[in-house]
Parts: sequence; C-alpha cells; structure tokens
Amino acid sequence: MAKMIMSSNFSDDLGILDVPVVVNSFTILIGLAAVFLNLLVIFAYTSDRKIRSIPVNFFILNLSISDGMTGINLLIYFIWIQQGARLLPRSNVLCTLWGGFGVAAVLSSTLLVILISWDRLKMVTDPFKYRQLTRRRVAIQVLCIWIYILLYVTALIFLAPITIKAVFNRDVVLGICIISTLDSHASYISISIDFLIPLTLLIIINGLIIVRIRRVTLDRLERQRLEVGSAAIITSEEDRGDTPIQVDTISSSVGTKPFQLRHITDLHEVSSSSQNQNATSQSVRREFKKMHKTIRLLLLFVSVYMLCWFPFYLGLIARSIIYVEPWINHLLTVFVGLNSVINPFLYAFMSNKYRERLSLILRCRIR
Repeated sequence: MAKMIMSSNFSDDLGILDVPVVVNSFTILIGLAAVFLNLLVIFAYTSDRKIRSIPVNFFILNLSISDGMTGINLLIYFIWIQQGARLLPRSNVLCTLWGGFGVAAVLSSTLLVILISWDRLKMVTDPFKYRQLTRRRVAIQVLCIWIYILLYVTALIFLAPITIKAVFNRDVVLGICIISTLDSHASYISISIDFLIPLTLLIIINGLIIVRIRRVTLDRLERQRLEVGSAAIITSEEDRGDTPIQVDTISSSVGTKPFQLRHITDLHEVSSSSQNQNATSQSVRREFKKMHKTIRLLLLFVSVYMLCWFPFYLGLIARSIIYVEPWINHLLTVFVGLNSVINPFLYAFMSNKYRERLSLILRCRIR
C-alpha cells in the first residue's frame, strides 16, 4: 500500500519528475473530479434529512470522505511534480505526513467498499433483522475502520524502515520524497494483502449476494405460478359445478339456449385464463429483468475495483524485477485515483434521493 503514494525512481537533478503533458493533465483532471464529485455527495448527505435518516448512507458519506482525500492527494502529487524541492521543507516531516495521508485515503476507501458490500449481503440474507440496523451501529463500524487505519499508518511509518525497508523519506540532494524500492518478496506480500485479499472478499460477498437474489427471485416466481394455477383450478371447478344446473334448468323451457350459455361460459374461462397467463408472464419478465440488472450492477462494482487497481500492482511487481520508466509509475499511481471518481456514481448517484438532491444542488435550489 505504501508504494501507491509515490514513485521511488526520480532522476531529475532539480527534483522535478519528467512526466508527459498528457499524464500531468490526466493527474489534475482525476484529482479535481474526485474532489468535486465527492464533495457533492458529502454536501447532499449533510443538507438532506431524508438521506441522513437512512443508516447505510453513513457508509457512503465516509466513502466519499476517503475518496475526496485521494483526490486531494493526487492534486498535491501534481503540484509536487511541477514544483519539486521548492515546496518541501528541510526535513522528513512533510513526506511522512503526505505518505501517511495517501495510505489512509486509499485504504479507507477499500475497507469501506468491502463494508458496504457486506451490508448489502446482510440486507438480502436477513431483511427482517437488517431493519433493526441503527445509525449508532453503523457509526461504530465506521469508527472501527478509522481506528484500524490510524494504527496501520502508524505502524507503517515507524515499523516499515525495520521490516520491508519502505519508508517515506526526503532525499537531501534531490529534495524530493522517496520510498525505498520493494524487493520481489515484499512486492508479493504487498499485492496479496492490499489487493488480492480485498478483491477475493469482494468477489465472495457479491457472489453470495447474487446467489441469494437469484434464489429469492426464483422462489417468488414459483409462488406466483402456483397461486395463479390454484386460482385457475378453483375457477374451473366452480364453473363446472354451476353450469350443469343452469343448463338443465333452461333446457326444459328453451331448446338451444343451454349450448349458447355454455359457449359464453367457455369464452369467459378462456379469457380469464389468458389474462392470468399474460399477467404471470409479464411478472416473470419484470422479475428476471430486475434480477439481471442487479447482477450486472454487482459485477460492475467488482470489475471497477479490479480494473482500477490491477495495473498498479502489476507495475509494482514489474518494478521489483526490471526498470520501469518513472512516468509510467506515476501514471499507474494516478490510475488508481480513477476509482475515487467512479465510486460516487456507483454508490451514491444511483440512489433516487441522491440524484434528486444533486439536481437541486447543481441548480442552486437548496432550501
């Protein structure tokens, strides 16, 4: 995780990394977008009582805070690249604070995404118990995450120099923040703890959600089918019981009327049966459409996380084996920030309440 904050291979004598203009533009664009979008989510939460009344939205608030921190970290990264040593004091304090800030941002975002997925799993597996979820319980879970992050960053700053030789430091000659390059063994440990384990948890949790949703949907459709079938059988039995009496009674006085009445009754039975079948068919299509939409959304959550993080950790392994151009390291680091830009759309703006509030905010109609 520490390797994600900044690259360690700097060669410019002034302490300024030689990065292509396109990559620099991408850096500031992702940073500004992450800060702006997550500020919108934070403002929507704090200004809308209905949004605050839903406990799970507190998870989304903290996710926006951590993603906003990631955007700020990218902007600091961009300024540092452009200005180099001129903005850094003659000590390691700023490098240490900056490194710890970046680690806290990305680690909290990852943990909160896992926590949100776990919350959704509880919602679909035990909905009655889930209704008892309170804001206090959610706040305790979030507090535990931030305490863990604080301990993790503290251990990274004080223990990393002793263990994996990766420490936030300042090069006296170049005047830049550096991190000692991880060897291949430490790189594999880092990718396992920081990427593979969270990704595995997300896949397992969202897989269980998909299985549960599919099972619930199929059970609901089966009950609807049985209810429609039972209603059709009861209606058919009632019609068969009533019709002979009407036929016998009327046949004694009128010759061909029984056949006409029986024909009308048959038409009503066919029409009612057809309507029930059409209603059931439409219900099945709606349920399956809803289920497939939910499954695609859950797969999207996992895919976005994997696609944003995998290139960086692939580069981490490559850097421990071969030389990689510094601007490529920088690009892979910035690409991780893209996850902080996408998260507001995945976890907040898909909610109708957030979208309505966002519309009011952008039109400056906040009451």
